[in-house]
Amino acid sequence: MSGLTQSTRRASKRPTAKDQVVSAEQLNRFLELIASRRFGTPYMITDLQTIREKCREFKRTFPEIKLFYAAKCFGDSEVLRTIDPLVDGYDIASVAELKKLLGLGVKPDRMTFSNPVKSEKALREANKLGVKRFAFQSTNELLKIKKHVSDAEVYLRVKVADQVSSISFSSKFGCEISEAKELLLFAHSLGLKPIGMTFHVGSQATVGSVWEKAILKCAEVINDLELSGIELSLLNLGGGFPVRYSPDDPTLQDACGAVTQGLAKAGLPKRVKVMAEPGRFLVADSSAIIATIIGVEERGGVSWLFLDVGTFQAFIEVFEFGHFPYPVYSVDHLMGKGETKNTQTYVLTGPSCDSYDTMSFGVELPSDLAIGSKLLIGVTGAYTIVYGSNFNGFKVPNRYFIGEKE
Repeated sequence: MSGLTQSTRRASKRPTAKDQVVSAEQLNRFLELIASRRFGTPYMITDLQTIREKCREFKRTFPEIKLFYAAKCFGDSEVLRTIDPLVDGYDIASVAELKKLLGLGVKPDRMTFSNPVKSEKALREANKLGVKRFAFQSTNELLKIKKHVSDAEVYLRVKVADQVSSISFSSKFGCEISEAKELLLFAHSLGLKPIGMTFHVGSQATVGSVWEKAILKCAEVINDLELSGIELSLLNLGGGFPVRYSPDDPTLQDACGAVTQGLAKAGLPKRVKVMAEPGRFLVADSSAIIATIIGVEERGGVSWLFLDVGTFQAFIEVFEFGHFPYPVYSVDHLMGKGETKNTQTYVLTGPSCDSYDTMSFGVELPSDLAIGSKLLIGVTGAYTIVYGSNFNGFKVPNRYFIGEKE
């Protein structure tokens, strides 16, 4: 496995304890559960009310954009049931996600199979279960779709610049924009129904202008195809809408201007509907992981905190982000039980016998932490538990939910 070097992690140090990223109101809701229950750590608390608020915020910000939830981000049934009345549909990437949604009563016509490369078995099963809308990025994928879903509606994933995003997708996904017209015409020639285009600016996009540029590139293709008699009706903006892991991160409003401006400049035909597939934005803020310090050691003059949860159970995204983005708090100090206001810098590492199970070399926390002290790690709703494994016998955190009723 490749990973971050110590020097890389130090260079990417992010302040945490001094920065109030998680609201005081939400911290209090988390602390109420911590104080009232004696759950064994590690565990994750998810505030479903926060998820509702984020769905409504997105709809207020983009009232004309259809909201589809990227189910891969956090797919627990409680989350999906909470989201369902507030979204227009779902972005799915596998048959397992499809079956789970069907089991919750979601109709297949509310799902788009956005994974641009699917197995033949997945196509057959999705077709049998009623999904008809599929992404593609190549002629080979079109031929597979035609073979197994002959009446499919297809939309083309194109590559866009995503170097300003924390996690890039362009190396694996999307065709070159110069190939787009030819691929959509080929889809039409096969008897499939080409309906639109999609892109993804990369996860946690930090510069809003990437949306405007991507929208305008797609609009050129859509308007050009109309001259060839192909009337596309969908533009899918994908995900990447930012979450505030730290005060330096952009907000949804930072993306809003670029998206709105791009759509205004695009000159798209009125029939073209715009949709988006956020995942991280809708659920990241909802959750916190509670961990216990199982060891405190001085190594080379640096204080290390060994936790009962680590990279492999919940924090694999440190390898993608290049740093540990999550805000960290001492539970005792949040509750007013801490004995000092002094802070120091710690290394955070997990419980397994693997050196890559070290999350951060620069987290500032109270200097009186000890074995048995608990930490609250915030903004952990997205791509944590879903990535988790029981490597080395250490289990993925249990989940508990609050805010079930409004």
